[in-house]
Amino acid sequence: MEFTRSLARVTAVALIVLALLALLPDCASACSCIGFGGSQQEITKQALSDSAAVFSGEVADVEKQGRTATVTLRVSEAWKGPEQGTLEVATSSQESACGYPFEEGQEYLVYAERGFK
Repeated sequence: MEFTRSLARVTAVALIVLALLALLPDCASACSCIGFGGSQQEITKQALSDSAAVFSGEVADVEKQGRTATVTLRVSEAWKGPEQGTLEVATSSQESACGYPFEEGQEYLVYAERGFK
């Protein structure tokens, strides 16, 4: 009798845990940087329209200072915004706060709304 009660308790706990796991979301983001809906062409057009600067460039330096990072990029091509040899972009140093993990020596296409000079 005691074994049956123990087995019933363990089974009940296991079912509760499985039910809770099933209710958890796959992922969540509180960021506004999660993207737009629509086709790739519509997304690109909206991002170009909303951005103050759009350019491609290679990361020359990443300087982290607490919760922020300043990324220096050598501009390869500029479609919108300032056309200069290098631009600095400010971002969060934490991905959870919509920061992007820029890596030195890598080339990026950047859509910047603000935080660049």
